[in-house]
Formats: sequence, C-alpha cells, structure tokens
Amino acid sequence: MTTPAPANTPRPTRLPGGMTTDPPFGPLADIGVPNPFFYHRDFDDFDYLDTQKWIVTSLSTGSVLGEVGDGGLIIFTTAATSGDTEVMQHPFANFSLPQGATLGKRAAFLVRLQMSDITNSDILVGLCDKTTTPFSAITDGLYYEKVSGGTVLNLNSVVGSTATTLAINTAAYSLVNATNIDLAWLVTRKGDVVAYVGSQLVGWIPQSGTGALNTSNYPALPVVGPTGRITAPTLTTANLTLTMAIKATAAAVKTLTVDFIGAWKER
Repeated sequence: MTTPAPANTPRPTRLPGGMTTDPPFGPLADIGVPNPFFYHRDFDDFDYLDTQKWIVTSLSTGSVLGEVGDGGLIIFTTAATSGDTEVMQHPFANFSLPQGATLGKRAAFLVRLQMSDITNSDILVGLCDKTTTPFSAITDGLYYEKVSGGTVLNLNSVVGSTATTLAINTAAYSLVNATNIDLAWLVTRKGDVVAYVGSQLVGWIPQSGTGALNTSNYPALPVVGPTGRITAPTLTTANLTLTMAIKATAAAVKTLTVDFIGAWKER
C-alpha cells in the first residue's frame, strides 16, 4: 500500500508561459526555458561511465567502473598495495574560478561519495590542474582532501603551489565507513569560499506536519547552512578540471564510491 503524501504537501508550480533566466533584452528572453548557457556547468550523475568524458589513471592494477546502485554510481578500487592511486579527470582543463575581471560571479562544486576505509585512505575531490599525480603535484585548485590516518576534511585553495587550508569543524559532520557524505563549496559574489559538508546536502527534506524534525526520526536530516568559510582568498587564474582520486595508505584494497559530482560558474 502506498502511503499518501501529507495534506500540506505543496502542489506543483505551473508556468504555462515557461520561465527564463534572460533579461528582457536577452536573445532567449521569449523562449520559455532557462538559458542553458547562463552558467558554465559540468556535472555527472553516473547512470553510466562515459569513457570519452573521463580519463582514468591507475597506478597499478586498480580500476574505476560503473556500479550497480540507485541513482547511478561509480566505484574506484585500488590495488592491495600501499600507495596505489586511482585518478579520474576530464581530458581538458575547462573551468576557471571567479577572480580578476570575473570577480563577483558565483561558482559552486558538489559531490556525494563514500569510502570503504576512512582511516587508511586519502581522497581528493574538486577542481584542480590536470595531473595524474594529484596527491603530490597540485599546483592550482579549489578542492576537498582527506589525509590518511585521520577523519578531518580540509578545503584547500591552491595558487602556484601555495595552499590556503580550511579544516572543516568535525562537529558539523561524521565520516563513517561505507556511508555517504556530501561535500560542496560556493564562491560568493564577495569572493569568499563557503564550505558545506553534511550527510545530505541535497535530496528529500521532510515537510512540516510529517513528524518532529530530529535525527531520531530522520537520521539523514540535512545540515543547515555552511560549515566554514575562507574569507576573500586570492583564487587561482589557472584553468582547472573536475577531479576525483583515492590513494590507499595500507596494503589492502580501498574503494571510493561516487554518486554524483558537478561544478557550475556564472558566465
């Protein structure tokens, strides 16, 4: 038996004339769909693994493959060798960050992932320069990293190999083996980099009237608001690419499962 939606669930919004993101004088102002070029956007929900879109670099005998699971998944699997890495990037560096003449434009990044072994894995996800060795040779980027031996996530802004690092307060999240965590950042119009980390930053949110909004009733209750901020850093001018990588730091197979990833920037 299907449980009906609560009576106070909002009805769908109907826009019979369509909607637009263009100003009245814009070329697509009278076309009833949002301008698809308003943002440069690059995202993947991994309903399948596009090997033309993504380049995989395996240090040893590991792999990156599509994975059976709801919503579309890919899984990075290392070899059972300490130091083994699996890296996935686009073939071209096609993103820049708002700075200089583009300061004031917004940009964002979002990923959902989980690790099989929190303690004995390094991971790196975000935008960085194109490299097959991201754990030792990041020159420019804005990305999250978790270093082996700990459970603290860092948000790094790197310019010419010099990093500004924000350690995300562990009171805001908990890293657990084989459990999803969402990581995101936003570059604001003022040029701040705002970090968001939580168990469910996107997806279903309980409606009012469906029960008390607490973690007993809803274990994956979303985190509200940002979990940290880098105030007006100098951002890199380099071209960057979406990057996902895992490094095993013990002689056993480690996995990184990614549900979705994306980056967006105002043109």
